[in-house]
Amino acid sequence: MPVQEAAEPAGFDADVRGPGNRAIDELLGQIPPVRRRGRPRKNEGKYNAETDIPAGELKDYWTRALPALRSAYNDTCAYLGLRIDESTGTATVDHFIHKAHDRRKAYEWSNFRLAALSVNTVKGQKSVLDPFRINEGWFALDLSSYEIVPGLQPSDPLWARVDQTIRDLQLNDATFIATRRRLCLRYMGFSMEDEAETTPWPLSDLQFFSPFLASELRRQGRLNPGDA
Repeated sequence: MPVQEAAEPAGFDADVRGPGNRAIDELLGQIPPVRRRGRPRKNEGKYNAETDIPAGELKDYWTRALPALRSAYNDTCAYLGLRIDESTGTATVDHFIHKAHDRRKAYEWSNFRLAALSVNTVKGQKSVLDPFRINEGWFALDLSSYEIVPGLQPSDPLWARVDQTIRDLQLNDATFIATRRRLCLRYMGFSMEDEAETTPWPLSDLQFFSPFLASELRRQGRLNPGDA
């Protein structure tokens, strides 16, 4: 589902962008290295261009932004629309434009997406649709299989991009399908353990665990009576 980009948090420049860009400048030999304890970086000043710097040489200052990222996006994976927990993997900072493609964007808040580790790992350097730039309905929920499917007509020029994004991110991994199924059934009034009938969840609970599922049930007219 579409994700509204959150404002850059206070202190981001001092904590992430500034140190990150300085580290790049040091690797390029553009500024003197800061005195540090321990052995100096062996590659200081050894690269002629940013594109020469291996992505693995970049300092991981972006991890300092993870608490703010989790708070800003309610611990929800930008690609799954599911709350990040043991079924999705730990929360990580995804660089939408990969570090290998733009070293400076490794330290830009606007390039960060909160992503479950499992999704971030398979995304890698793949070119997928940006949750900040999609429209509601591009990705749909098939309530017979609990799979994510393109919500567009096959004749739509964007259909192929949506379908490729689903496959590239493995959004229909069996674990994710099972999680969607459990959450939907629980909202409809079935236990997540044995599927016995129980009290239906309020819509706010489904929204908490998966804003995507809540949005899709609303869009498809499948909300519980009283929630429509």
